[in-house]
Amino acid sequence: MRLPKPDREFTISVILLLVMFGGPYVLWNWRDWRLQRQARSIQTAAEWYRAKYGFYPEKLPIPAPVDLPEGELFYQRNPDGSYKIWYGTTLGESTTYNSAAGRWDE
Repeated sequence: MRLPKPDREFTISVILLLVMFGGPYVLWNWRDWRLQRQARSIQTAAEWYRAKYGFYPEKLPIPAPVDLPEGELFYQRNPDGSYKIWYGTTLGESTTYNSAAGRWDE
């Protein structure tokens, strides 16, 4: 059964609006998911390093099982011995994983 022409045009308009405005949101969330998944590889390697040597590594590279995207993920050991991993979200903003807290903060 075909929709009447006005209903068909309305349906196509709604689909186009969803793609135009929902697409960037989906892509942005996919980027967060991808970077946090890659960060888990760094976390695993850092925990392995700590179990072997008793402290977190000063800097990367540590034996991480993933090639890190250049300039997207950053690692830093904190003065208290914990570490943080972060990536930029928008200009001047970042999402950060703090090993002391064990969670991601925006």
